[in-house]
Parts: sequence; structure tokens; C-alpha cells
Amino acid sequence: MNANFETKLMQLLDQNKDEIIKIRRYLHEHSELSFHEKKTSEFIENYYRDLDCQVCHCGDDYGIVVDINPDKN
Repeated sequence: MNANFETKLMQLLDQNKDEIIKIRRYLHEHSELSFHEKKTSEFIENYYRDLDCQVCHCGDDYGIVVDINPDKN
């Protein structure tokens, strides 16, 4: 990872710290059994679709692959 990318990433994480904590708390409060994370998968899918990212399902349909294009935003 180059220093410029790492610096930018850390700045973005710091700027979004409160939202990241909110998401983590929500997911921990609504935990599901391993390999049965239907609501977690839906939450992640909806979150990233709202950010105009490409979301694809994989595996047992609870798996999520998100294509985040940093040049798009």
C-alpha cells in the first residue's frame, strides 16, 4: 500500500468514524448464526446500493461482493 493511499484511507475512516461505529453496533446487536446471516447480508447490500456501488451475491446467496469504484465518487 503506498503512503498516499494509506493517508487518504485513514482520513476517510476518521471522517466516517461515527457511522462506522453505528454500523458495527447495529450488526453486533442483530447478530446471526454463521452461514445464516440473511439480515446481515441484506443490511450490507442495502448500505452499498445506497452508495451506488455494484453488489453481487455469491455462495449460498448470503455472500456479498461489493465493487467500490473510488474514481466514481
